[in-house]
Amino acid sequence: MASLAVTITTCDNERTIRACVDSVRAVANRVVVVDSGSKDRTCEICESLGAEVIREPWRGFAAQKQFAIDQIQSEDWILLLDSDEILEPDLVRSIQRLLDDAPEEISGARFRRRHWYKGGYVHIEWGHTVARLFRRGRGRMISRVVHERLDIDGTIVRIGGVCRHESWTDVNDCFARNLKYAQFAGRSQAKSGSAWRVIFHPPWTFLRYYFFQGAFLDGWRGFELSCVLSMATMIKYLTAHEIQRTRHAEESAGHRSRSTDLE
Repeated sequence: MASLAVTITTCDNERTIRACVDSVRAVANRVVVVDSGSKDRTCEICESLGAEVIREPWRGFAAQKQFAIDQIQSEDWILLLDSDEILEPDLVRSIQRLLDDAPEEISGARFRRRHWYKGGYVHIEWGHTVARLFRRGRGRMISRVVHERLDIDGTIVRIGGVCRHESWTDVNDCFARNLKYAQFAGRSQAKSGSAWRVIFHPPWTFLRYYFFQGAFLDGWRGFELSCVLSMATMIKYLTAHEIQRTRHAEESAGHRSRSTDLE
């Protein structure tokens, strides 16, 4: 059977890190945790579970994960996880079968990731899949401001099972996290900051999550998340619009200044 190393990036994640590490122990030959300065018990918990802990200052979303990947020099496969992601038993079994039987032309695998909120799964991003499992040497992080991406060179197959994403504890935590990502995204997408996006994208986001993706089936939990994600969309485009307006004002001031000089 091929060997597997699991890499996990952490910072103050004692709430979920035990479940995360426990979920991979049955299939992982090695667990490497790259911690960027936890002040809680994250590192202590990881070490108690037999994981290797490497303390590394924060490099950025993609660069931190790439650093973790670069620490793996001998195992055949690498599974890249966040500290709030937990493998369900059916996914562990699918990974085991892939390690046993995957032909050489298979470079990686994708699987479903489902959001878990207040004690249960929700229909937000229902059916969403992520590519996180790959042969060593065939995967590399692609840098983006928000939601960095793993680029796998070669054939990627889909395997069964679910990765549970326990990112949010309550509505305030959900809003704070999504607000941060929205501001990052807004700054990186300043050219998309038109007024019509500010007006129309937030209600469309609510409709998409609540009705079309089925969050209404999750009761109040689904309503909360749909509202928060709608508000985060508004913040993203408001941020982009503000940057765009500021740039236009600066350019106009520059043109007026040059015109005055010519006179």
